[in-house]
Amino acid sequence: MRTPGVLNYRLFGGRALSGTPKQRKWATVIRDNMLSRLSENEAVAICTGHPMFSVSRFWIEHREKSADTIGALAVALKTLITEAAALKSAGENAQYEQVAKRYNLLVEEWVPENCSLFTRKR
Repeated sequence: MRTPGVLNYRLFGGRALSGTPKQRKWATVIRDNMLSRLSENEAVAICTGHPMFSVSRFWIEHREKSADTIGALAVALKTLITEAAALKSAGENAQYEQVAKRYNLLVEEWVPENCSLFTRKR
């Protein structure tokens, strides 16, 4: 376990959060507390994964979720990206599309409502 702190995300290749100064301050504490409870693999998956993990609103809206849940999400997304890339390079277009659809559905499930960085289909 790592000690929560403002620099935890940098240890794993993460970016500073987007949002208002107040959101960033609050969300950075939430994210760093989560990172301190995750395995290195999960922390790296969060810090180098989907852009939603760099949005303050994501952390604020999901602050009640367990670290295990957020870590599993990040690893699942990273796994699907790796799988999709392998299928695409192998020319397995139908299977690639299935994996891409699973990835997009999972992302849509977690992206905050009305988040300006992402478009949600209704």
